[in-house]
Amino acid sequence: MAHVFVATSDSLFMESVYSEAMLEGRCRYLLVDDFDHETTSAFLEKYGFTADETAVAWDYCGGKPICLVELVNAKLNGKDVESESKKLLKIRTSQMLSIFDEISLGKVEYSEKDIIREFKNFEHEEILQYGRINEEKIFLVGKNVFFIDPTQRTIKPQSRLNLLAIREVMKSA
Repeated sequence: MAHVFVATSDSLFMESVYSEAMLEGRCRYLLVDDFDHETTSAFLEKYGFTADETAVAWDYCGGKPICLVELVNAKLNGKDVESESKKLLKIRTSQMLSIFDEISLGKVEYSEKDIIREFKNFEHEEILQYGRINEEKIFLVGKNVFFIDPTQRTIKPQSRLNLLAIREVMKSA
């Protein structure tokens, strides 16, 4: 008998392990998610964020630790939190648009229409229930755009920044 503990941010891997038939009843899944609003506020307060800066950070990053650390580092270096947040969104939006560049160059087998259809689901929603996973969703999980929770059968953007970037892309779609 062996016990194995695995930590991963690869939701496709987790979905595969969790749904593996031979592991049924033997596998446990613990989701370690982003900070909630209260934890985020307390974290940012330790770095001297004002209430307005905390609100901006929450609007752009939600509770995603890596995004919050980017803003903390920017503030510690004397940069404006709102300007840096907008810059992070611009970069992430550009990265999302590069998916369409890959499609037009023939590097990706999916159509723009298929990807837009997946993005469209998040124009007004932040999290969705799914029945079946399609290839486009798997592709977008692989690109760290979406996150799948196999225990709840939900799919959502990997971060608040991704959600905002998806919505920016959809404005011009």
